Amino acid sequence: MGTIVPNPLKPRKPPKGSACFVAGPHALGCRAYLRELGYEVLDEGLSDLRKGVRALLDADFVVVVPGWQFDRHADIQVGLARNLKLPILECDELELVYLP
Repeated sequence: MGTIVPNPLKPRKPPKGSACFVAGPHALGCRAYLRELGYEVLDEGLSDLRKGVRALLDADFVVVVPGWQFDRHADIQVGLARNLKLPILECDELELVYLP
């Protein structure tokens, strides 16, 4: 699993093959998009918070989908990702929204 060290002037996308965790409601399209780009998607729509947290621990980065702030599980998962110092990106453009 690779480490992401973006240049602040030009953020780069995570390397292909990196493992990601998708946080937020209705993320099925985002998961398919990430797999097409060559990323390993770890969560696969886990509805059990404990299983989701276990998958998050193996991720290289987290991807959020619109509305994640209103999803109780996603809010907890993103908070944990920040504490774990994982980069957080938005799904649509894979733009960096949080870098520890």
